[in-house]
Amino acid sequence: MSNKTITPDSQSDPILIVFPKFIGDAINTLPAIELLRQLYPNTPFHFLVRPHLVALFEAQNLPLIDVIEDKRYTKPKWGIFKKSRELKKANYQLAVLFRGSLAEAALCRLAGIKSVIGYAQNGRKPLLSYAMKLNENHHYIHRYCRIVNEAHGSPFDSFNAPSLSTRESPFVSTQTPTIGCYFGGKNKDTRYYPTALSAQVVALLLDNTPCNVVLLGDQQEVSDNQAIIEQLAHHPTRVLNLAGKTSLPELVDVTGHLNALISIDSGPMHMACATGTPCVALVGLGTSPWSIVAPKVAKFEAIVANGFSLDDHRIIESIEPAEVLRTYQSLMSRLSDE
Repeated sequence: MSNKTITPDSQSDPILIVFPKFIGDAINTLPAIELLRQLYPNTPFHFLVRPHLVALFEAQNLPLIDVIEDKRYTKPKWGIFKKSRELKKANYQLAVLFRGSLAEAALCRLAGIKSVIGYAQNGRKPLLSYAMKLNENHHYIHRYCRIVNEAHGSPFDSFNAPSLSTRESPFVSTQTPTIGCYFGGKNKDTRYYPTALSAQVVALLLDNTPCNVVLLGDQQEVSDNQAIIEQLAHHPTRVLNLAGKTSLPELVDVTGHLNALISIDSGPMHMACATGTPCVALVGLGTSPWSIVAPKVAKFEAIVANGFSLDDHRIIESIEPAEVLRTYQSLMSRLSDE
């Protein structure tokens, strides 16, 4: 199909927005959503998201937004034909694909959506009404914003950083400074910062900063965090293991009320940056090149592993705990001077 620039109109039919599957990627679409809202100020948006992302977006209480669970990824799973029949009932005027798979484009076509915009990748170009060539050097936020902007005739010349709203959190004390730490678990593969090094980072924070520490994570990381605590014999009462104890919206609330977060490249890192919390990231070998996922905020410093190991899992070990403390102190000093 030939590319056609999309012209916003005032019709009341909703717009379908298909989200990526990972938390950080989903957060990085928010600037593009903001551009879409400027183009369609009174149009309902329907967010098609994976089951684990439903609560995250519902908790944001965004105006004119319906969050739709993608039941192709539930148990029992829906097939693409059943899901397309459900979507067809909404009579969408436009679909915006923030995920690059062929299946998403096929789903929208089966749902009868005439205007579908996305990147020309994975053999789906014939299914798109506006197919943009992917520049793999572009940051993910640029990718999402550019497909919205260029498909509509390039009315914008810039965008804002991602932003998430928060509520008070019972897990973060208002009396004592609280630093969050997310080192991942073995489920994070090459991004995981090992237990012994993680425990040293926490000990240094507690010895050099008047604070408590909360260890973040999901249910898979409970034992990894507990192993860190077991190596902190002198500080057991100042460390709380929150792994598996918070929902996704509650995790956003926690990160938003921390004094700072120390994190691997992860969803919590993007949450902290989108809620204005100072963050230090420990970057080993990630799932994407660091240059295209690094947060675009001022309250942030990254320590990129610079070792010589040929073992992908050991690359991140070149980041020494003392360097983490120095970077954290430098970041907080810089922010206090601004």
